[in-house]
Amino acid sequence: MKHLPPDELSLFRYQRKLAESHAMNERLATLFVGARLGERLAGCSDHEIADLLSLVQDDLGIFSPDFAVCEHAKRRLLRSSSKARRENWQAVRDAGVELLNAEAALFRSGIPHMLLPFQRDRFSSNVFYVPSARRARECLLREGFRSVLHTDAALLDSQTNRAVRLIEVGREE
Repeated sequence: MKHLPPDELSLFRYQRKLAESHAMNERLATLFVGARLGERLAGCSDHEIADLLSLVQDDLGIFSPDFAVCEHAKRRLLRSSSKARRENWQAVRDAGVELLNAEAALFRSGIPHMLLPFQRDRFSSNVFYVPSARRARECLLREGFRSVLHTDAALLDSQTNRAVRLIEVGREE
């Protein structure tokens, strides 16, 4: 329960106290508190909700059907959150493939190049600074990049269909 803010837990405990009351108006108040708890849970991650289900399970008998429902729901939430992490990793892994393909092609051809702006996220830019845009373009076309019709400065990677741009910064000797 370390992931849930203290006010979530206190609301949960308050609803439990109202549900155990013998006064009808307090027991009816659980419906309003339940709705408020539902609003707050909407902002929780799958992992946080799984933690909450563990808290609920603490008050259930191991042989009760409620316990089984909580256990299976918790496992499913944890599975879906690990699946989301895997999908996010795949997106990160695939980011910048076109840049790596272009860098490898330019390097193999001996064409000096620089990918700028070089920041913490090296895939934040698709602009290569090269001494000869014509020569770099020919190299990339040979390596499977495709021409973009409206400009000579951009090429599409055939593997990812993402663009790289070439900017000439100096003349070759």
